[in-house]
Amino acid sequence: MGVTPGSDCDDSNPDTYLGAADNDDPLACMQDDDDDGYGDDDPPPGVDPGNDCDDTDPDTFPGAAPNDDATACMLDADGDDYGDATPPPGVTAGTDCNDDAPFAFPGAAEIEEPTACMEDEDDDGFGDANPPAGVTPGTDCDDTNPGVLSCSVWCTDEDTDGFGDPGACVLSDTQPPGAVGNDTDCDDDDIDTFPGAAPNDDPTACMTDLDGDDWGDTNPAAGVDSGTDCDDGDPFTFPGAAPNDDPTACMTDFDGDDWGDDAPAAGVTSGTDCDDDNANTFVGAAPNDDPTACMKDDDGDDFGDENPPAGVDPGTDCDDTDGAVVVCTSYCDDTDDDGFGDPNACTAVPVQPPGTVPNSSDCDDTDGDTFPGAAPNDDATACMTDEDDDDWGDDAPAPGVTSGTDCDDADADTFPGAAPNDDATACMTDVDGDDWGDDAPGANAIAGTDCDDSDADTFVGAAPSDDPDACMTDVDGDDYGEISPAPGVEPGTDCNDGDAAELRCALVVTQDGTFDEPYDQVLEASLINLDFTSLTAVADSGTVLADGDGMTLIVISETATSFQIAGTFRDAVSPVVCLEGLVWDDMDMAPQASTTNNDFVTILDDTSPLAAGFSSPPNVQVMSGPGAGVFYTTPGPNALNIASRAADTDDIVYFAYEAGVTMINGFDAPSRRVGLGYDADQTGATSGSLTTDGAALFEAAAAWAIE
Repeated sequence: MGVTPGSDCDDSNPDTYLGAADNDDPLACMQDDDDDGYGDDDPPPGVDPGNDCDDTDPDTFPGAAPNDDATACMLDADGDDYGDATPPPGVTAGTDCNDDAPFAFPGAAEIEEPTACMEDEDDDGFGDANPPAGVTPGTDCDDTNPGVLSCSVWCTDEDTDGFGDPGACVLSDTQPPGAVGNDTDCDDDDIDTFPGAAPNDDPTACMTDLDGDDWGDTNPAAGVDSGTDCDDGDPFTFPGAAPNDDPTACMTDFDGDDWGDDAPAAGVTSGTDCDDDNANTFVGAAPNDDPTACMKDDDGDDFGDENPPAGVDPGTDCDDTDGAVVVCTSYCDDTDDDGFGDPNACTAVPVQPPGTVPNSSDCDDTDGDTFPGAAPNDDATACMTDEDDDDWGDDAPAPGVTSGTDCDDADADTFPGAAPNDDATACMTDVDGDDWGDDAPGANAIAGTDCDDSDADTFVGAAPSDDPDACMTDVDGDDYGEISPAPGVEPGTDCNDGDAAELRCALVVTQDGTFDEPYDQVLEASLINLDFTSLTAVADSGTVLADGDGMTLIVISETATSFQIAGTFRDAVSPVVCLEGLVWDDMDMAPQASTTNNDFVTILDDTSPLAAGFSSPPNVQVMSGPGAGVFYTTPGPNALNIASRAADTDDIVYFAYEAGVTMINGFDAPSRRVGLGYDADQTGATSGSLTTDGAALFEAAAAWAIE
């Protein structure tokens, strides 16, 4: 019905009046119960209808959701300009998936999804990962913080196999401890169970591979796919492990030679490998020996080891570590290191082991002195003992060893024929190697004639020029014996046995130790005339070599001062010619001499070599010059009286003693002693000198003394 402008068209309803819905028509009488400026589209009679499809809800009106439709009557309770997608009847549906959330609407998370209905409270362009019902979830796990843009799904990986438990996942911008970015684990209590655990069976299926061989367990836990691994506790056991035996059968190949163990665990198919611990041991490993036998060939020469482990067929290779070695030699232990092997301890190898020899001929491998041919002088091949290495066998060896002829096998110098100069076959000792046997050997050896078997220069006949049958020492090989040898050796006449050219030497005692006086010069010339090659002059005040050791002769010159030498040479072992009569008593040769200036002597015994060939009784002048004369005395009864002074034959000037006879005072001559009393007066210019005849008598005395 018509209403007069400005009038109340329904005075029973305070929300109905002229201009009540100014958004529809500011002049029309309309009903606007919800006071949204739009008139009820189904008012009471007499009221103009408006465009408000729900006049009970101020959030529902035409254009309420301009982002959906600028004119359609829609519900927008949350004020986000998108209409409720499930409004009450009569209201046009919009696209707002949750009209109670002002931040949830299509395109709210424009960066993540420009059209999806998501919630983006922090306006960072990413949708809330946990929105209200009906809102599409986004990836923003903290939609109140614009600093957190996108999150990931993280699932607990309890067994640390890299696969997450789908029943224990969270959305987070950071990875939580113990979580992974997937939810694909089919058993998060078992690290060996996950998708693709057994790619050889199925690269994606969830299987168990306990031994890590990429094959799945045939009997896994409930809910896990079964694989084909017949022993999932052994990484060397799986289908096709031994393709040389069977490319598909589940076998064990521990050594990786592609042949299956011939004695595997229960439930595993047997192969043909007789030693599955050695990759070089399998059927056909040594085709040069046998192409079908199970052999070991470590060196790759196609010949089998001749000493393989138990259960492996032996081949012919004696050294399976060296491909170049096929043939071996038998070497035997040589425990005693004598070059002969123990026949009971031999082995065939290509290279000689330490402590072995390539023979088995030792008759006693505990004794290095016992072996075949040890005593070639007895037998070149017999097994004998030669302890002393003299090539003669022990005559009393251990049982089982052939006896030799060596009477003392502990002494290399004792054996048959050791001293051929004594006996060419007798068992003697010859220590010094002079071919004469020791005259005092050990208990088992026969005595020879060598008086000093420690010296090769000492033996019977060593000095034939002295005595061809005497045991003497001749060091210099001049055939004269050492004058002062070791005890038990006969002395010879060589005063210097270290020089073959020096046969005779004399010690001459003068006043000053020189031959400067005419008298001494005649003595010097006479000694040289007698082949004395070494003359040692010593002063009477410093006498040396008192015992004459090594000297052929001692000469006490008349120029020596008597009181200086006194009895120095009484005990000398060398022969002595004493010209100084005033020391005859000190020498125990005769009473002290008297002197006379008579220089003639009378020869008493012209048969003696001491007389120098002078006839008896001519008077011989022995001295000449001022003050010249002779000494005279009365020697002991054992003396050989050769000459006296011319005036009285009882006054003996020239006498001698044989070695060992008693002279005077009960003293025995240690060697030949001669007294020849020449008085030269020792006064320089007035001293006398020896005549030619006097020198001849001196030479005779010296020659006899050393004879």
